[in-house]
Amino acid sequence: LRKLYLAGNDFKLKGAMAIAGAILHGCGLAGLHLSANKLGPAGMKVLAGAVAEMDIRRQHMLSRQGGIVIAAVKPIAIQDLHLGSISMNSQGVAALSSMLVSNQSLQVLDLSNNEIDDRGIALLSQALAQNKKIPLTTVH
Repeated sequence: LRKLYLAGNDFKLKGAMAIAGAILHGCGLAGLHLSANKLGPAGMKVLAGAVAEMDIRRQHMLSRQGGIVIAAVKPIAIQDLHLGSISMNSQGVAALSSMLVSNQSLQVLDLSNNEIDDRGIALLSQALAQNKKIPLTTVH
């Protein structure tokens, strides 16, 4: 399983915790579509923590292998993250920003239709400005 589409399923913190647990157990997801759920700040914090941890594990594994990816031990981290319409506010943005500071895997990030205010935009901007290694190509 490389991509998981759970958009519009009305799950909240418990659902976020279940997905975070799967991510942390190495389920191998590269794409996660969670738009139109009610994750809120607590759910966002749990998910951002799991995505950050898997990216750190991937970076560590690659550094131990000298940057060479061995097919049988290919580390997977989330590359495509869709979080549109999840009722994310400045607390959720703070958790996401913490993950973005060191992430080296994320290529697509969808934050459309959230309640992100000026403070949240500033946090996101600072996080992305600090991280020169993030391969982010698309932000919605």
